[in-house]
This record gives sequence, C-alpha cells and structure tokens, in this order.
Amino acid sequence: MRYTDFIDDVVALDPADERELFRRLDAGVIADAILSGRFLATTPVTVSELNAISDDGAAARQKLWRQMLAMVLTQARQAAATNRCSVEDLIQAGCVGLGEAVERYDERRGARFSTVAWTWIRRRVGEEVVRLRGARSRAAMRESAEVARVEEELTTRCRQVPTSEAIAECMGKDVMWVEQRRAECWEVDSNVLEHVAAPQRRPVRPELHLLAVLAGQERQVVVLRHGFEGEPMSFEAVGEEMGMSASSVRRIEQRALDRLRRHLQQAGAA
Repeated sequence: MRYTDFIDDVVALDPADERELFRRLDAGVIADAILSGRFLATTPVTVSELNAISDDGAAARQKLWRQMLAMVLTQARQAAATNRCSVEDLIQAGCVGLGEAVERYDERRGARFSTVAWTWIRRRVGEEVVRLRGARSRAAMRESAEVARVEEELTTRCRQVPTSEAIAECMGKDVMWVEQRRAECWEVDSNVLEHVAAPQRRPVRPELHLLAVLAGQERQVVVLRHGFEGEPMSFEAVGEEMGMSASSVRRIEQRALDRLRRHLQQAGAA
C-alpha cells in the first residue's frame, strides 16, 4: 500500500483537535502503565475500562500519525527533488522525526504540535540527505574513476578520445550511464576548484591554475593527495576513495606530476 493511500481523505487538524488527540494518547499511556504494574491507579478502575482507554489512546496515536504523514511526504518529496535522493529513504527518516516529535511534545510550552513536528521531520530528513549525498558522492567518484581509466586506455590504444558509445561497449554499460559518470567526474573537479579558490573562504593558491592541465584520474589524485579538497590524503586513503590500489594511485600521481613538469618547462621556454 502506498503512503498516499493513507492521506487521501485527511483533513488538517486545528489546535483543539490536536489537544484532544494528545489527551487521549496520554490517557492511553497511563492506562498501559497501570495495566503493566508500573503505575498504581489513584481511583477505582476495572481492567476492561483500562483496556478501553488503552485502545482509545492507540487509536488517537494512529490518527495523529495519519494526519501528520502528509507533512512527512511534503518534506521528503521536496528534499528528494532538490537533492536527487531516494524519496523512500527520506520518507522513512521523516517518520522517525515524526515519532520523536510525538514522544517529546509538551503542550505546556505553548507551541502547536504541527509546528514541533515540522521541525523534527525537517531535521531528520536533512540528516538523511547529508548521509545519502555523502554515500552517493563516494560511489560516484569510484564509478567516474573507472570510466576515466577505461577512457584513458582507449585513448592510448586508439590514439584519439573515445566516444561514450565506445566506453559503454568496453565496460558493458549503458551509454547514458557512461555519459552521466563522465559529466560527474568534471562536475566534482569544478566544485573542488570553486571551493578552494573562493576568496571569501581561503586565499587563492597560485598553483591552482596548473590543475587545468590535468584531467580525469590524474586530476582527482592530485586534488586528493595534495589537499586541494581539504587535508592531504595518503596513497591508501586516495585508493580507497577512488576504488583502486595504493600502487595505482602512486603511478597516476607520478604521471600527473611528470605532465605538470613538462608543462612548466614548456611555459618557461616560451
């Protein structure tokens, strides 16, 4: 069953409805505590009455969740569209936030429950976006590195830059998949350079213009190894990030540095 099946006939709650639902919910919690022996009843009450109050509290909780699920869907869909994340994962995170809001809500503080719920849902959805984007970035970097490796091999073999169709055939992948990974490779590099060169964040480093000489894996290795994206990384750390061995990273770095030296020599001769 889809999430939307639960909210087709939902009507927004007003403040009085929220207070009544929480009154029933709290009464159900107390009834459960008395039935389990954790609380003692202050007035005579039968087990059947306690069971009825407990069931009513559970019904109130279910209605509250159903009413607020539309809020979860709204935030999850907006975040998924903006960040290209899985909407299902964001819905689950939003439901976690909604559950925390239900447990933490205190009517005595004066805020409406819908306001508190919105804050907690947004917080958990935002945290999930950060987690998913981090995982996607690492996976995309490894895939882009593999595409760049195949592209380099085909360039050496054919003595010309291969088409996406040729790379896709060599890798056994779809052409659209290859084109997306090639674009992501350059997008990552551009983002790194913009981040490092932004004058309001840190001084411009004079060696940044040399990165334009490099492309693909060579550029990624130099960026990671020499701290253009943050702290300098070891050969092993770069290899883990790009999905290759430390010795491969070392060879790529040496090739990139040789290319930079030749560029500087040619520039000096000119």
